[in-house]
Amino acid sequence: MTHQLLEDGFSTTFEVENPGASPMPFCVGAHPAIRIPEGRI
Repeated sequence: MTHQLLEDGFSTTFEVENPGASPMPFCVGAHPAIRIPEGRI
């Protein structure tokens, strides 16, 4: 997982690797939370 602050927002990228020979079902299912101090929006 990589988080990146952008000039106009925020980006999150996930990279999943399957080291095996057979298919590997997966689900990221992420709900990132970011704390923003009051008055900073």
